[in-house]
Amino acid sequence: VHAAADGQMTAEAKARYTPEHGDFTETAARTLREAGEEAIIIMGSAANSHPQASILRALVQQLAQCTNASWGVLSDGNSSAAWVAGCIPHRSAAEDGVDHIGQNALEMVRQPLRGYVLMGLEPAVDCIDGNAAASALSDAECVVALTAFDIRHNTDAQVLLPITPFSETPGTYVNCEGRAQSVPGAVPPKGEARPAWKVLRVLGNLFGLKDFDFITSEQVRDAVGWGTAPSFDEGSSIRMSPPNGTPVDAGSAELISDVPLYRVDPIVRRASALQLTNDNLPAQVFIGIDSAQRFGVGSGDSVTIQSNGTSVTLTAQVDNSIPPGCVFIPGGYESTGKLGASEQVRISKE
Repeated sequence: VHAAADGQMTAEAKARYTPEHGDFTETAARTLREAGEEAIIIMGSAANSHPQASILRALVQQLAQCTNASWGVLSDGNSSAAWVAGCIPHRSAAEDGVDHIGQNALEMVRQPLRGYVLMGLEPAVDCIDGNAAASALSDAECVVALTAFDIRHNTDAQVLLPITPFSETPGTYVNCEGRAQSVPGAVPPKGEARPAWKVLRVLGNLFGLKDFDFITSEQVRDAVGWGTAPSFDEGSSIRMSPPNGTPVDAGSAELISDVPLYRVDPIVRRASALQLTNDNLPAQVFIGIDSAQRFGVGSGDSVTIQSNGTSVTLTAQVDNSIPPGCVFIPGGYESTGKLGASEQVRISKE
């Protein structure tokens, strides 16, 4: 970092970057060092969804320590609230332990179950490994989906239970400061749809489960322990030695992926006007100039992308902002979701 800030990067280090990226690296390093304790490094969605997210987090922490900067992670959606509410396998709400540790979402997909309950998602496009998720649901004996939309075109579910979208139910969110913010529903539920927590409460009653006697959403919130704003430990630390990166095969490129702004949930995906905006990147493969030359690809060409035993055909778009040896493929589409949680993809021109 300090070598880059002083413009003294080794020839080997400079060879990894195009001139544009090399200049950016030196500028970023100088900015971090000069800002000192006033600097903050934030991990966003693309880093959090990377297959090596834990390694990236360790590198960010080490970089912050080298430059006396602060660092943090922006959680996706309302996942901070879900964490505190106990939507994880190893503990329940309010930090209570569990008698039996369950499976996380990835384990449920890679170790297929007889049945699944989905809430407000379309696995083929909402899961990082959409292809594996769709396959697991297809092989299951029973899939029950709590959904505000008819998702039969892309989800194998035997039962659809109508729920309201987030705008029609009260709830609690956690903002970037870690503060709990409760909001009312904007409008009453339409038709026979009900807030998801009410549907889950009735299912719990039908199965004779305990602690499913809530009448209001405020009771649910208070049971989690959020009568007042929760406090978060700012002193967490990650201690690990990042391993060396995986070498990229000659016919492959490292995959960078993120979900465009208007593909993040079932509501915005169905907003036709939002799908036409410039902020909504299409299902294409964005490739840097050096990689385009290596694979003999130009803008507008059809290319085959292979990963995890699956191949998809996408239109190429040459983009000089993509780092050397990498390609960027937006997530949130059924076509790109088939590629799964890959670190590398093979590329061939049609």
